Amino acid sequence: MTSPQTSRARRTIAAAVLAAAALGGCGVNSPVQTDVQYVAGDGRPANLGDVQVRNLLIVSDGKGTGTISAGVANNGTRDEKVTFTAEGGSVTKTVAAGKSIVVQAGLAKVTGKPGDLEKLVVSTPSGGEVPVDVPVLEPTGYYSTVTPTATPRSSQ
Repeated sequence: MTSPQTSRARRTIAAAVLAAAALGGCGVNSPVQTDVQYVAGDGRPANLGDVQVRNLLIVSDGKGTGTISAGVANNGTRDEKVTFTAEGGSVTKTVAAGKSIVVQAGLAKVTGKPGDLEKLVVSTPSGGEVPVDVPVLEPTGYYSTVTPTATPRSSQ
């Protein structure tokens, strides 16, 4: 025969085991957040072989002109010419081998308003071309200083 203390201890242990099993299963159906790939920037990515374009977007006040803004990395061993083509024209920048640049280039015509998506085609001679629907953002906040530059800024 078991004593009341032994019976109570067994019930407590059983309850603890059940609670641990129930709580341990909480993460079974929830993916670990770092396993889910996502774009952390406001813009869109594009991959063209050794050239990676990140945070590609257009800054425009909605009055018909705008500025392409993107970070471009060339992980190859040869310089690459990267061309951004939109309805309002095209811009070509050279990215040295093993370097990264920030591109800010003017567009004569932007049909989208802030909040819209605008079609751009990014291309390189070695990587082909990739069409990208990029967001059009207002020139406010940290985009208030995005203006076309004569030469791209290097980050390496």
